[in-house]
Amino acid sequence: MPVSLGLSIGESFADFVAESTVKNIPPQRLFLARKGLGDGLKAYLGEHLELGGQILISTNLSQFAVQKRLGSQPTFLITAGFENWLKLSRPLADDRPQMYPTREPLPVSEDHIFGIAERVQADGTIETPVSEDDLQFLASKLELLKTRTVAVGLLHSTKNPAHELRIREILEPKGFRVFCSHEFAHDALSETDRWVKVLKAASVWSAVTDQKQVIETALGEHKDKWKIRYIAHPRYENVLFDSPGLETELGVASSLLAQYPKKTILHLDLEQFLWLQDGRVRQLRVQPTTPLQKSSWPFAVYSDTQVGYEPGPMAFGKSLQPTIFDILYLRQRLETIEAVTPLLNEKSKPRILEALFTMSKEIPSKTKIDANTVAADMETALLDRINEELLLTGKKPTEILLTGAFARSLHPRLESRRPDVRFILADDAEFAGTRANLSMGLKMGSKVGNA
Repeated sequence: MPVSLGLSIGESFADFVAESTVKNIPPQRLFLARKGLGDGLKAYLGEHLELGGQILISTNLSQFAVQKRLGSQPTFLITAGFENWLKLSRPLADDRPQMYPTREPLPVSEDHIFGIAERVQADGTIETPVSEDDLQFLASKLELLKTRTVAVGLLHSTKNPAHELRIREILEPKGFRVFCSHEFAHDALSETDRWVKVLKAASVWSAVTDQKQVIETALGEHKDKWKIRYIAHPRYENVLFDSPGLETELGVASSLLAQYPKKTILHLDLEQFLWLQDGRVRQLRVQPTTPLQKSSWPFAVYSDTQVGYEPGPMAFGKSLQPTIFDILYLRQRLETIEAVTPLLNEKSKPRILEALFTMSKEIPSKTKIDANTVAADMETALLDRINEELLLTGKKPTEILLTGAFARSLHPRLESRRPDVRFILADDAEFAGTRANLSMGLKMGSKVGNA
């Protein structure tokens, strides 16, 4: 193909890495708050747009579409009598001890959960057939709700999916996109786990479909010359999919796992700090835009939340709350980062120092603790937190591959703290994940499925 384009799409940034038989195209990063994905894609391809080729995409839109309730509200159809089962069995939102623990929210409104009068026994035999009249009446009710997607989770449908399939046969001709839970049973641990998976798939469908439409619209009249494929976690039989779905939720982590199946990877990217080992992905407790906050003691600590890049860290000259990004900027730890360095506002440094001073002035000390001391302490705390994550891994690694936009900055500091571990900086670490898109797409080009 004339052009092979690796595209990694995050919440705030998109990375482009291309290979062309015609002309060299340097990698590029797009800040989506300044230029939309479609316009950025057209501008990057330029004269190569009409040549055609393939676009190999990793996106974690599925992940944050669920978290932020993007896309349309799905409807959930469940065996009558079990409408509250999901709510009662939700895991804790935070696994640490709390005085008043909370449950993870359902990925669907309770007003959009409907019971279906049917029953399949545990051995797959049908005890109560699904009523065709009830389904027709339900379809009219769903039209009033103006829902686009329907998730179906019926009891024991993995043993006999006949009722779920019948619901799809009746509803899809009426314009609904129907997801059946028996198709998500491959790694589900229980009935409720399977139902949550199908609900998430239905929740993100409209968001990921809209994102693909943006890409196709950007290709315009040359759309038919391009093959668009999405990279999923290597645990799936097919690594590449023609459409994005829940299988693609890990984003660029999927490409890295497939490209380096035997490596332990610390992915220190702009939007996520991830630990990848033995096919598993874990998000670190500290993230690039984790904000600082005052604790019950008069010391600054890291929060358990993220503020993202919109409006952005204080270093961009907008936000009022310092983050890990701001600490690294203040400590002059940031290497030149594509599309990010131009956003840094030198005038923001006094504001960041003032925010840190406010956090430090209540600290009891015989010697004055200034804002720069707080910044140094918070950098140490960041490295300690990352190091703690490495110590908590099941298998202690002797070698760790560093990837992501912050890899070059943190490489020597991590290395100095862990002489027992060899930290290897990936080639072109800033765009290593997106380059893995290209590599895996070219390797697995014959294994394509449908999400």
